[in-house]
Amino acid sequence: MSPSPSIPPSAHLAALASIASIVSQSLSLDETLQAALIEVLQVIGGQAGGICMVDKAAGDLVLRAHQGWTHDFIGLGPLRGPLDQGLAGEVMRTNAPVVSNQLNGLEAPAMPAFHDEHFLSIALAPMHARGQITGILSIMSREAGAFNQASVDLLASMADITGIALENARLYEESVAAQRRLNAVLMATADGILTTDYAGRIQIVNPAAERLLGTTASQLLNQPLSTAPLPSRLRFLAISATQSGGTLRSRALRVTLDEGRVISAVVLPIIYDQPDGASTRNGWLLLLQDITHLAEAEKARSFYLHAAAHDMRNPLSASIQSLALVRRLVKDPTPVMEEMLEIAQAGLGRIDHLIDEMLALEKIQNRSEFSAEWIEVGEFAFELRATAQALTASRGLSLRFWLGPAIPNILADRRILHMAILHYLENAVENAPAGSEVSVRLYREDNVLHVEVSDIGPSLPIEIQSRLFDRLAPLSLKDGPVTSVGLAIVKAAADAHGGSVYVQSGADEGSTFGLIVPLAPVAS
Repeated sequence: MSPSPSIPPSAHLAALASIASIVSQSLSLDETLQAALIEVLQVIGGQAGGICMVDKAAGDLVLRAHQGWTHDFIGLGPLRGPLDQGLAGEVMRTNAPVVSNQLNGLEAPAMPAFHDEHFLSIALAPMHARGQITGILSIMSREAGAFNQASVDLLASMADITGIALENARLYEESVAAQRRLNAVLMATADGILTTDYAGRIQIVNPAAERLLGTTASQLLNQPLSTAPLPSRLRFLAISATQSGGTLRSRALRVTLDEGRVISAVVLPIIYDQPDGASTRNGWLLLLQDITHLAEAEKARSFYLHAAAHDMRNPLSASIQSLALVRRLVKDPTPVMEEMLEIAQAGLGRIDHLIDEMLALEKIQNRSEFSAEWIEVGEFAFELRATAQALTASRGLSLRFWLGPAIPNILADRRILHMAILHYLENAVENAPAGSEVSVRLYREDNVLHVEVSDIGPSLPIEIQSRLFDRLAPLSLKDGPVTSVGLAIVKAAADAHGGSVYVQSGADEGSTFGLIVPLAPVAS
């Protein structure tokens, strides 16, 4: 073969356009490698060629494609060589093309197996992407003096175009591999998973979600949450969670479906980190768990607790009366005796209060004393503000109270609704740091009333948020195990009104407890 002739600029541009067209037609890395190599050989005229990719993790060059070679160095497994040896090593060090038209077989190639190919001319050029060398494109000939400067210059230009295309193909293959791993996890998990895009359209539905919701992915995919064929109760709560105030924090919900199954739903924002360090929400994740068995166990527990509460009334009343009698009989108690009597009286009072809460919870859940009336929200908010001010002032806390505009009357049980919000307030006052602020917000969103009570106390781990409203659920927090009878009362009150409850809690942000009440009447 005679040396490559000089290539005119017009032919040079045509060759580059040709290689760009070829390598842009596929996102398969192997297909792009082979197509690029064939086109390079046709344009420049070498007898053989190869493409090596840089494996940064291993510190190697990996032969990924070759054409016109006597031996197959790919079919039996990838051939690897060091980054710093032979002509390839010189390319890596200089970041420039290298050409040798007088190979004599005595050179030390980066990959010793190349000796058997008996090439006499070789030209190599670095491939670039994102400002780094990602591989080496080489052409070879079994004749001496095969490549001139024009062919080397064209090879260098083609190498850069090929490098960008190969990087795109590599990133695509990595994304496909990541998607396959994600699909494997989605298929295997027992938890139901739904995701939406930024506009609220459902993008992912895993098999567990199909089973929990009694539907198919094809019926849900690309449907907005607002119109998707989901159980109405779940759809209502999910929309409320994703649209409430633009918050990026998580919400934990508990939904009783029409057929009696109970589902725990955790709504989480899907956050993407931007190059400038900012975070952007790009959708929502709904994590669903069937907790019907826990709800049934709770019902059984409820029966026994109800019986136990009544059984404790008589001895407790006798103890309280006896203690009061002792205090009257002791005319001059010592300080120690007075302290012991105070402790005993306070302990009995707490037990009595707990029994009252347990019985109140039963009555709300059974709707035995539920009496709905039309309530003017502004008037109700005025009463609530007075209660909140008294509570916060007693603990040295400040109060921020906000009533949103255009809230119509609601049909609700005033006593039960006030009791529920009072439990939220007591919880916030108990957890708020000294001198801090507790906020209460009432606002309308679509056809529901939101009541939110917030404090800046310790955040709540996401794994317990969906269980906070379970009756007497043991919850392990930093300060030890606690129970949540008060929060269970709030949940029962919300259910009685056809509404729901939620909690939002994030690191260094405190917690917000919410109560949703429909503005339209709910049939009993």
